[in-house]
Amino acid sequence: MWRVPFSLMVGPVVLVLAGIGIGLVFQAPAHADVWVTAIATAALTYFAWTEALRNREQDEAREAGMRHRLESVARLARRSCDATIAADGYYAMGREWAKAVRFGPLQEQFLEVRTLAAQLGGGRADAATRAFEAFLSAADRVNLLADARAAMSLADSAARRHEALGYLRDAADALHEIAPRLGDEHPLPAGEIPTVG
Repeated sequence: MWRVPFSLMVGPVVLVLAGIGIGLVFQAPAHADVWVTAIATAALTYFAWTEALRNREQDEAREAGMRHRLESVARLARRSCDATIAADGYYAMGREWAKAVRFGPLQEQFLEVRTLAAQLGGGRADAATRAFEAFLSAADRVNLLADARAAMSLADSAARRHEALGYLRDAADALHEIAPRLGDEHPLPAGEIPTVG
């Protein structure tokens, strides 16, 4: 808050110095070049200061917008992970569940989360990286499950499904660090992830 009053204070000071300098130029023409240089330097300093303030405010506004966007996209991705995990109970076979999973939009959300978090840096970037890697691991297992050419036993199918759900839970937990659950959101059940297939 001190920056605005300071910038408002410097403007009148520059004007006062300019007035004094003009008066001195007329009174002591021999030193006019020194006074003109001093006044010009003061004016340039003031304008550089106000430009730096404006740039800083624009940077802060842009960063706030990126943080807001990151939290929104991370919340959507986390809720999609939660919904995918919750939908597991509706399918008796792992392959049926894997075919029902739609990772296209979720992949775009994870990519945007990782990009925005990398630009902001800090703990958000670490959480976004963990979430993205967990998502990729889940996607690999879901794709393997959904592949009709992949011959696997019911036990293998159940194991891959369990792994995919575990990685999705890891991704949701990492996203929770960026976009915590709101008051009306229900957390995922704790404990072992059930496998039905």
